[in-house]
Amino acid sequence: MHETDRTRRLMGRRRRWALLLALMLMMTGAGAESLVGSQGIAGEARMALAAWPDLTPTTLGQMQAWLKALRLRLYADQTESSLELLEGERQVLRADSQENALTLSAPGSLPPTHYLGKANEQPLETLFGLPALPDFSGFLPVLPRVKEALLQDLAPYEKADAVKTSIKQVGRASSRLVYTLTAEEAAAWWQGTLPALQPLWAEGAKRLPPAWQLGGAAAMASLGFTGKLTIRRLLDEAGMDLGFQATGRVDILGRGYRLDLTAGQKADTGFYLSVKLPAQKGRDKLEGLISLAYAPKEGGHPVKGEYSLSQVEGGDKRTLSGKVNLALTGTRLSGEVTAQARLSGSHNVKRDHRLLPDFSLQGAALDGSLRWMETEGKNTLRDLTLFLVLAPGSKPDPLTAQSQVDLAAASAEALAFAKRQAAAALLPFLQEKLLALPQNARLLVLHDWGRVRRALSQKESPLVPDDASNAFTVAEDTDTLPATKEETP
Repeated sequence: MHETDRTRRLMGRRRRWALLLALMLMMTGAGAESLVGSQGIAGEARMALAAWPDLTPTTLGQMQAWLKALRLRLYADQTESSLELLEGERQVLRADSQENALTLSAPGSLPPTHYLGKANEQPLETLFGLPALPDFSGFLPVLPRVKEALLQDLAPYEKADAVKTSIKQVGRASSRLVYTLTAEEAAAWWQGTLPALQPLWAEGAKRLPPAWQLGGAAAMASLGFTGKLTIRRLLDEAGMDLGFQATGRVDILGRGYRLDLTAGQKADTGFYLSVKLPAQKGRDKLEGLISLAYAPKEGGHPVKGEYSLSQVEGGDKRTLSGKVNLALTGTRLSGEVTAQARLSGSHNVKRDHRLLPDFSLQGAALDGSLRWMETEGKNTLRDLTLFLVLAPGSKPDPLTAQSQVDLAAASAEALAFAKRQAAAALLPFLQEKLLALPQNARLLVLHDWGRVRRALSQKESPLVPDDASNAFTVAEDTDTLPATKEETP
């Protein structure tokens, strides 16, 4: 039914927002370590829905009432996480995730079931189509070793250069070291360096989605050079690395690109990363930019800047861009993050998003809200607020699974059944809520949900088992067939 998909989407957004908040804390450089730590973080979240113009006032009011009664109990550490949906003290759903596995339980609907993921997919992606969120924090401890591996065989090509170069948000480099390699020299250098880089990639990417891990490893293995490669190390006045630049012609996964890369970072100024990969033939290209300034100021730690990701492929253009304006002032984290999503070509999409965090940090605890507004032009599409409380906490008792499903080894029929079974986990709860409504209100809510789902082009996706009875079928109690003499007592 429509409501299963809608509830699942709302839950998925809550998880994304919680992780986005953790990213914000990491960017400010304060509070993250005390919140995450080895003990893990625990807390609760709830959601308030202020506006959803696609819904009638009746449906919006019902959803607001249901959300008011629901809360999420959360736990996360470096290796596993747990999410429990509660109505008062009644458990509605629980999901435990660890490594490449997921345990789901919905009392009265789905007994505790342990799902083992595929080699290149997390169970959430296989069962619900929800992509896993990337976590790049694993790269931080390996970056110094990556630098050493890359520079080890470049020494014969090194030439000092007194040219001064500025990196936006980072500062001015007083000198640079330049390495110029022919295509053959670059290929030999890369083949000699690759064996040292591959285990570092595996270590740094261990918290990325499996498909990203495999894709990155494949791209590294396929990297070739079809022209001159120039690398410039940018140094500050003390001769320390401030950033680097790289230009050249490369071949990745059988496709040719022109590479233009600039990166730099300084602890007390900012961070800058610009990657341009236009195709050597045609108009396809991939470009990315992150530009952040975080120099401490009196009374606070601001983070300001912009980001963008643009891809042109086969006549379609996809862009995601926005600005970051956050500040940790005393014990308050607030500001704004914007995002503009654009798609043109075979389909046209134009969506604007605003994230408004307002959190208080007291010692190792966090308490506050994150508001999300989505608009199309001047029209508001959604206005929701997540209220969140987090602090160091203990891991909940693990779920004891009653059955196990190996998604990698499952046949097509078994996999389809597992998806339907997981999608229907919340149906009894939603049926209970809907059947408690007056009939007219129930029909209106179902109509609104179906209309929104049709507008989102989801009408073809099966959400419940084929043999599930329809608890929302409306029929007259009176038998419309004429009675026969034999049936009449």
